[in-house]
Formats: sequence, C-alpha cells, structure tokens
Amino acid sequence: MNFFSIGIVSDTLAQTRDQKELAQSLGFDIDDLKGGFEDKETGIGREMEDFTIELPDKKDKEDLRTYLGFRGDLSRFGEELFSSERGEFKIADDAQAPDDYLLGLGDQIIIQYYGAESVSYTIEIDRNGSILLPKVGPINLNGLKLYEAQELIRNRVNSQLVGVNATVTIGKTKFINIFIAGNVEAPGVYSMPALSRVTHALYLAGGITELGTYRNIQVKRGGKLVGKVDLYDFLINGDNSSDINLRSNDVILVGESNKNLQITGAVKRPGIFELKGGDDAKAIISYAGGMAPGADIEAVIYSSLISDSPNKILNFSQNEKFSFFDGDAIHFNFKATSYTKVNKSNYVMNKASAIRVNIQGEVNYPGTYLMAAGERISDLMARAGGPTEASFLHGAVFTREKVRQREAFRARELAEEVRRQVVSSSQTQSTNQLDVEDVEFITEQLETYSGIGRVIIDLPRALAGRNDANLVLSDGDALYIPERSNTITVFGEVRRQSSYVYNSQFEIEDYLTLAAGITQLADEDNIYIVKANGNVAQPKGGWFRYGSDKLLSEGDTIIVPVDYDYRQSLPFWRDVISIVYQGAVAIAAISGL
Repeated sequence: MNFFSIGIVSDTLAQTRDQKELAQSLGFDIDDLKGGFEDKETGIGREMEDFTIELPDKKDKEDLRTYLGFRGDLSRFGEELFSSERGEFKIADDAQAPDDYLLGLGDQIIIQYYGAESVSYTIEIDRNGSILLPKVGPINLNGLKLYEAQELIRNRVNSQLVGVNATVTIGKTKFINIFIAGNVEAPGVYSMPALSRVTHALYLAGGITELGTYRNIQVKRGGKLVGKVDLYDFLINGDNSSDINLRSNDVILVGESNKNLQITGAVKRPGIFELKGGDDAKAIISYAGGMAPGADIEAVIYSSLISDSPNKILNFSQNEKFSFFDGDAIHFNFKATSYTKVNKSNYVMNKASAIRVNIQGEVNYPGTYLMAAGERISDLMARAGGPTEASFLHGAVFTREKVRQREAFRARELAEEVRRQVVSSSQTQSTNQLDVEDVEFITEQLETYSGIGRVIIDLPRALAGRNDANLVLSDGDALYIPERSNTITVFGEVRRQSSYVYNSQFEIEDYLTLAAGITQLADEDNIYIVKANGNVAQPKGGWFRYGSDKLLSEGDTIIVPVDYDYRQSLPFWRDVISIVYQGAVAIAAISGL
C-alpha cells in the first residue's frame, strides 16, 4: 500500500525528476519536505501534523467484495476470527483426551500403582509402538484407542503383580501431520499436537481467504469424508460440536463460498454473510444480529446482479425461504411514514421516520444518534449535551455522504478530461505537453480521490436559532466539533509549510515571512484564505496591500497557489490543483474524525 501525504509526497510517487517538478508545481517541495515535520522546530509556532491519505495499491488484486460490487466498508462475517498473526497463536497441549484417542509414537502414558505398591511411571511410546513397564515388561500400544490401552495395562498389572492395581492416564501427546488445502492463506502440511481441532489448523494456515467458505469445511480421512465444520454454528450459537479432533494425515479442505449476501440498513450487525441451502428469513436476520429498533421487515429492498428481477421488495415478516444469488444485497429501512409506488413497479420510495447521524469531538456526549426526519443541527447538538468549554464552534466540520460521492465522481470525470486533452495535444503536436509519467501521476490522484463531503455551515448562527444556517439533517451526516485552535496554517507555494501560533497583530505577510517566503512558482495575486468554518476569503488587490483588513482569525489556513501559467498546455490544471488543495485542507480540518 502506498501513501500520498499532506506535506509529504512518498518516494514511490516522485522517483523521477519530472515527477518531482510536477509535485513542486502542486506546492510540494519533495527534497525539503519528504522527511516530515516532526524534526523541524521554528521556535515560534506548533508544527503541522502529518495527515495521510491511503491510496489503493494497483498491484492489489480485486477481492471478493469488489468483484461482487459490495460496499467497501463492509467485512465478511467471521473474518475477525482469524485476525491474529499466525505466530501469535499457540495450541494448548493440556486438553483432555477422548476415550477413542488413537495412541502412537510420542504419546506419554502415566501409570500409577496403588495397593501393595505405590509408585508412578511416565513412559513414552517408542518407535516399536510399545512401552516397557517395570516388573511387567513390554506392552504394545500402537494403534490402540485410549480406553483399550487402559484396560490392557490394568489386566497385565493385576495378573503379574499380586495385590497391585493401576490407573492409566495420558500425559503429553504426540505431534501429527495435517494437510490443509483450498482457500486458506497458507495451504500446506502442518505439524501440530494430536488433540488439535479443525479451527486450530485453520489458525495455523492464516485463516480463510476472501473466496473461502466458512460453512462447509470438510475433513477427509483416508480419502473418506469424516466431518464438516460450519463456523457459523460456533460464531452465532456457540456450538463447536462439529469442530472435531484431528488425526494424523487428515486433510482439511476449504472450498469456495457459493452464495454471499450483503445485508445493510437497520440491522445490528451489517456485513457480508454466507448462506446455505434452506436459510429462511429468521436465519438471515439472526446472521445480522437481529433488527435495530424501528426496523421495517415488511419492505426489505432487494437488489441483484444476476436475478431476472434485479430490484424488488421482500417481506421478512412471514419467515419465508428466499432464493438468493451470489452477490445479492438486501437493505432494511427504518419504518416509513409514507410509500410511493412508481409506474406500478416494485420500487419503493421510502421516507424514513428515523435517520442515523454521528457527532464527535468537543461535545459532552459524542456518538451516533437516531434522529427523527426533519430535525436540524441544533437538535443534534442538544442531544449530544451541547459543546464543551474547549470547543471551537467556528471550526465545526459538517460532512454529507451524497456530497462526498459527487466530489469523487467529479474527480474521476476530470481524470478522463485530462486524458482526452493529452491525446488531443499529442495529435496536434502542441508544445508544453505533459510527460506520460506526469499524466499518470495526475490521473491517479484524481481517480483515487474519495471526496470529503464537507458542507460549509455557520454553527454559532445555527445554535442561535437562525433557520437559514440550521441545516436539516440527512441519514449518514457527521458533525465534528474541534478543540479550540490558536494557530494559522500556511500551505502551498511557500518554502516551509507549517502552522504558527495566532497573533492578532500579524498580517498575511507576517505569516508568509515565517514560512520563509513564497517560491518562484507562487501566484501571489491569487493568495486566499480558507477560514476555520471552510469559507474562502481572498484579499482584494493582492495580499501585500490587504493586510490591514484583518482577514485572519484563529484556525485559518493561508493558501499560496501555483501560478497556472506554468501549465498552460493543460486547460483544467486549475481544477486539478484545486481538488488537491481542497482535499488537503479538508483532511487537515477533520483529522480528528
């Protein structure tokens, strides 16, 4: 996995001279900044923290979620079971051996005499499959079940030693070789204690892959099927009866999961679940942990990539058995106040009577709240107990999922425009064309930009009861109240990007001086300020003539953009840089989310 960091461009994205020049044109000096801010002190202000955006590595193969079109934030139910590292997992060797345990080389037998003699012996079965019992002689135990060996030893002791009886138990057990095949992270042959179970072997093999089944794990012995393990029995009901003890040379086969269903919405445990034949509505609901309060089980939205009816409404109240395809999805809404049928189809427009919103930061009771439709930001603040004394209301960050999606979509559109422009320029042989590596760098940033979704709000005005600022909430909204900030951040075409302590007597020019001045690529006529609440202010007539207007306040960011004339061959260069800067500033603002 590689990273594009604010203030730091990783070596993997800037290996060539051209890429370094491109990064500089975006406002990043690689040689000066790639080491980070942590070892640089200005003596004046607190250094800017390093905020990191994680980008998907192109080498990563598409996993099951991507292949089936599932949401990226959902995980397969049960995958946490094998989340620990293989080296951290150890199998206990103190389990009680069952009566039908097969004895062999390496097993320890503990014999305790009582009666006329009182002595104890711990003897290991040798390569001949025997133990040499003092005063009794050799006894062959290889291949015997534990209860058979116990009876044999007691009979020999009773017949050869007058007045002596014996108890027989097993000590440390031998190690056995197990073959693990199929969809596990590390298939192969493993040596493990003889009392190990199927789940122990799966841990050693690193767990089950994205394609592997959790519900039909087969155990074969001598070519014959001797057991099947359904991990859902254990995960949901705590029933591990199918997790049988293994024997030497057993084969564990983890096949592919054949039917995966995405469950979202008003359930307690949303995720991706593997179905078996015969699963009814009640079973499916139990997989998802049950319904959330207020859930509507009579109008469940169904979507499919395979079915002839790709969209329809299901009724889970009758406990029916449904036929799902691999990759299908169902969504449980909260109970609706109104339904509208469109063209007599099976689509339902659901106006939910409850929405989920999240509030974090400097409030008395942060968390996720269930709100009524139509409630506003001030209602959410009241539900969270109001702001703390350390809160910075002017710096509140409000995000909305639909806005984020639009931002990401626009970035991908712009990536296509960049490609078309480059192709057009190459055909007309125009000058100042971008290098292929430059184009790849630009388009990768745009295509992997996931959006922020920030909506500019005036929280103090909203809390004052002004409806024009008191935004109506939507499902999935998030509000973050930061701690009061007494810094000013300088970002872009300056020689030293950082944050400095706010001084009410300082003007823009003073903070640029602290940042070691602007670079030769800076567009000094278009310097602008991103206010703490996300609004943008720009000095009129140039920053050097506008310092007295006191645009700056705590928590603001001064942006020094690059001069677009340096990239005249790319008409949308302004949009490209705008997206990068906006993403950088917004992520810095909501780093605490």
